[in-house]
Amino acid sequence: MRRGNVRNVLGLTFIVGLTLAICAVLIAYGRETISAKDLRVLLVLVLTTYGIHIGVILGGYFGSGKSVPSGNAGFAGGLAIVLAILWNLLVLTRLGLFVLAVFDPTRTDDVSDLSTYIENVAIASSFLVTGALSFFFARRAA
Repeated sequence: MRRGNVRNVLGLTFIVGLTLAICAVLIAYGRETISAKDLRVLLVLVLTTYGIHIGVILGGYFGSGKSVPSGNAGFAGGLAIVLAILWNLLVLTRLGLFVLAVFDPTRTDDVSDLSTYIENVAIASSFLVTGALSFFFARRAA
């Protein structure tokens, strides 16, 4: 896979992940399962969780002023995509379970547990994607 294609897949992976996370929170609020305060807390948490990664990606797209390096990304490209998907699944799976609890009154879940999970897991698992994002999106010295 070409380096530019890997960058695009990585970018889309995080944008889709962010969109799904926001939708999960909005669904819970729309079903009146969480309060306006919880909505605010969760949205800020989701934006903070994805913010650094998407910031690196957007900086790579808009900040370099140069064309995307060409060449085959090889194993590094495939690995970067798999790790990005894995990181997103770690965050989104828990949000999905929260949404399931919204629709199933026999399940119990709460915003505090969800927030703690996302904070802890997102921080602890960031190592999965930081190197790959830096490799594919950081500006190269001339």
